[in-house]
Amino acid sequence: MRNLSRALLLAVTTLGLAAPGLAVDLFVTRYDDPVPGGCDNLGPHATWDCSLREAVIASVALETDDRIFLSAGTYELTRAGADEDAGLTGDLDIEGNLEILGPGAPMTVIDANGLDRIFDVDDGSPPGIDQVLISGVTLTGGAAPTAGGHAVSVGGADLTIERCEIHGNDGTNNHTVRASLFASLTVRESTIRDNAGGGVLISQASGVLINTTISNNVNTELTVSGDATVLCQHCTVRDDEAGDEINLVAGTSILQLASSVVIGDCVVAAGNQIDSLGGNLESSGATCDLGSGDLENVASHGLGALGWNGGPTTTHVPGVTSPALGLATSLFCAPSDQRGATRDAESCDAGSVERSIVRPPIPLFADGFLQADNEAWSATLP
Repeated sequence: MRNLSRALLLAVTTLGLAAPGLAVDLFVTRYDDPVPGGCDNLGPHATWDCSLREAVIASVALETDDRIFLSAGTYELTRAGADEDAGLTGDLDIEGNLEILGPGAPMTVIDANGLDRIFDVDDGSPPGIDQVLISGVTLTGGAAPTAGGHAVSVGGADLTIERCEIHGNDGTNNHTVRASLFASLTVRESTIRDNAGGGVLISQASGVLINTTISNNVNTELTVSGDATVLCQHCTVRDDEAGDEINLVAGTSILQLASSVVIGDCVVAAGNQIDSLGGNLESSGATCDLGSGDLENVASHGLGALGWNGGPTTTHVPGVTSPALGLATSLFCAPSDQRGATRDAESCDAGSVERSIVRPPIPLFADGFLQADNEAWSATLP
């Protein structure tokens, strides 16, 4: 067990939560990134002292199933030093079962300031199936020095990213989110957009992307390789620049597309395949080799520009004449869309967004948690 502050050790012992498998809640109370000195959640709330880095280090040391709570504001990672695996500098190194919970991507930002990636998620020792959830935050400013995963890299663990906005990550090579080494990646109700590298890479791993937008990244939006298996349901994959938006390379990977919209080209190397489960739309080119229940070579997709259209993340809303309307199959029609709006089971739209009469609101302070000061109440949109 790594070193913890005396205060946190005392709190865990007093509550009887030291046994592996039990849960500990850690509350982050500061936005800066000091030299790690322990996560202190003892005594009155006004005296708590815990940075995001200190909370992650504490979680790894505790070897329990933990939750880290964030509130509105920008959490700055400023301790330079990439390629270090104890979490003391550079990125935040996660092992074990952990949930990192923000109240909403428009309000809660984690900024790596170009020093390293943001999260490096690895299976613990001894190896098992570590489960990690990152929810309700914006991830920006990541720049991995090697191997990609400029915002998040996961190897060997089970990672879920939900209701997150991932943009402005600066690495020019590889991808913004990377899953490898037999990891399992789930991305739902999230947007990965406007990053200097590619969008998502799933290699020697499995993935499920549902109600997710991947848009306007500089390189390929979605790359599947190394015998990976991926399901993309109610995805919107779009880039208005000419280029490859979906790329299957190296090995015998399988990408299943269901009720999704692809604006751009697919490149499928020999031995790989795209399987259509129906209800998909592809723009001009017909390079994804879709099936009879899909629309291919569509000249006018009718999607709106990326923007805040209700819900906690940016999206492309289909226009009133978009061929995506009513295209999704009933078998692969999710109950709600990326914004949380109810889908019409009788006329379900393809892509991440269901065109609806009422625009869902952007949620505010969903968990009610407030840090020790009042800065959270005055946070603005990123």
